[in-house]
This record gives sequence, C-alpha cells and structure tokens, in this order.
Amino acid sequence: MLGKSILIAIIGMSMTGFVIAGQDAKTAPASATLPISYGKCYRIQNQAREFLGSDKLTWGYQLFKPLSDSEVYQICQHRVDGACQYDSVRAVRNAEDFFIWDFVGATYAKKGNLLAANDPTYYWGRFYPGASSFRNFFHFQGEAECGINTNPCAIRTSGTNKAAGHRIMEDEKYLRTTRDNSTRLLWYHEVSCPES
Repeated sequence: MLGKSILIAIIGMSMTGFVIAGQDAKTAPASATLPISYGKCYRIQNQAREFLGSDKLTWGYQLFKPLSDSEVYQICQHRVDGACQYDSVRAVRNAEDFFIWDFVGATYAKKGNLLAANDPTYYWGRFYPGASSFRNFFHFQGEAECGINTNPCAIRTSGTNKAAGHRIMEDEKYLRTTRDNSTRLLWYHEVSCPES
C-alpha cells in the first residue's frame, strides 16, 4: 500500500511538473523588440507563404499574392499624411505603434501613402493607401513570435484605426479590419527601399 502511495505521489509530481512547464512555455517573456525597424523596408508574408501587394484597382486594396506580384513597404513611426516619418532607424518595440507606407499608391493616392482602413461594413474594411477624405490610417502593433514554427521570427500583428477601434484580419486573401480581437501572424522580410 505504501508503495502505491509513493508511486501515485511521483506520478502526481511529474504531471504537475509537465503542467507547470507547459504554462511556463506559454507565458515565457516575448522579445522586447520586433524584428522590424522604423525607416526600413520589407516584403510582408502571411502563413500561406503569399506576399502583400495591391489589387491594382482604383483604391489599391491590399491582398496576399505570389512574391513576383508583391510590393515593398516601409515602416514609419509617425502618423503623417503623405509622408513616412521616423526619428531614427531603430527596432520597433513590442506593442508600440507603427505605420506601413505603401510606395505604389492607387488612383487616389498616386504618390503612395500610409495604409488606411475603414469600418468592416464599409467596402469590406479592406486596407488601401489613404487618400482623398479616406485617411483612417491604421496604427499597427505586434508581438514577436520566435520558435520552430516561426523561424525566422514572425510578428503577431494587430492594431487599430483609432477612429473605429477595429482590429486586423485576412479574408479571401484581402487584409481587412474586423470588430473582434483578431491578429495575423506575418513575416516581414527586409529588402532595400525603392529609390525616391
């Protein structure tokens, strides 16, 4: 009987150890910075290994497509209409706002602009380079995710357009806003910025 009690106690301790180890793994502190920097340029990839680019229509809605048809984006620090501004080239910190500059633009934003998005019920909440009276610039945020399945490190990307408080999701390949707390796991691959 004493042998059974000791065996049960050992199994109980082992199982508790596994639970604690599992909890520790989930709550391990994330990196203090993201694998992106203000002022640098990137191609943005989703989990399906597709890359962000414009649908090349009037508003330049952003969707995921093959690498050969994707675009280059710049990470900006300040919300300034018509310009990508940042104090210095430095890593973006976890949960710190950043803005994404679209160099290509669209019919209404011929020289490019920061990505903006509307309410999910208005043109499906799709992202586009801000233009005309549509300048709900999206405040992106993220947390670094580094591990076996996210090598190189990815960014669990979220954010809000402040005016409506919406989050980010992907629907039918388009990047768009949603009213829930959705996030998207994205990879930002550093590339050279286009020449002005």
